[in-house]
Amino acid sequence: MTYISGEHFAVRGFSALDDAARALVPHLRGAVEVPECGHWSQQERPHVVTDALLEFLRGL
Repeated sequence: MTYISGEHFAVRGFSALDDAARALVPHLRGAVEVPECGHWSQQERPHVVTDALLEFLRGL
């Protein structure tokens, strides 16, 4: 599993992807912070999300 989140996504202020969060997701392979992006990362920066998904799939 890879976590993809926009840099300006409001929820990240409440729940950062730190070591405590990583402990809750033991199979987390990585985290991608999409720059200059909010909640709708797949619409706002589709090339970044596509690249992250392809990278994840290559690792399977």
